Amino acid sequence: MQRLRANDVCLMEIAIQCGKFGPKDLRRSNNCRLWLNVVTPADVANTVGTQVEDKFHVAERTESREMRLAAGMGNK
Repeated sequence: MQRLRANDVCLMEIAIQCGKFGPKDLRRSNNCRLWLNVVTPADVANTVGTQVEDKFHVAERTESREMRLAAGMGNK
C-alpha cells in the first residue's frame, strides 16, 4: 500500500485490530470504504490531517486513490 502521508495505516486494519467490531460490522465498514474509494485516514482527512473532509459526512464518492496519488497528493 502506498501511503499518502507518513505514518498512515489501513482503516480496515485499525477496525480489525481494535476488536470492537464483529464480522457483519466489518463487512459493512469495508463496503462503505470501498464505495468512498478510501484506504487510509489520509484519504478522508483535510490536507493538514486535522479534520474529516465535509464530503465524507454525506458519503460523497471521491476519485480513486490511484488518481489522487498520480496527481501528486501522496506523501504529505
